[in-house]
Amino acid sequence: MAGEFDYLIPVPADKKRKREFCPIREIAKILSRILHIGILTGNLVKTGTTEPQAGLSRSKRLKNLDGVFDLKNPSVIAGKKILLIDDVYTTGTTIKQCTKVLVKAKADVVAVTLARSI
Repeated sequence: MAGEFDYLIPVPADKKRKREFCPIREIAKILSRILHIGILTGNLVKTGTTEPQAGLSRSKRLKNLDGVFDLKNPSVIAGKKILLIDDVYTTGTTIKQCTKVLVKAKADVVAVTLARSI
């Protein structure tokens, strides 16, 4: 996988919800070392505060995250191959919204989650 991706991007957390430990960032650091892919943080951002996705219905999840992800500098990822990672896949809303923003900026995206809720 080394050389296959230009950047590894963890899904950004909600800035209003302060957590001392952010699992996906820690996992991104480990994957970055193992796969020899640079981590790109701070470009894909969550621009608004949302309700936690856990416990929301599918339709509320979709509305909750609609339009809340953006890129500070789209040209950084234009034409790049991105490995987007998130911790849990429930309805896919988070990954889909992030991917939409990245693809709009002309990035090639592969999304990976570490767990699937059932």
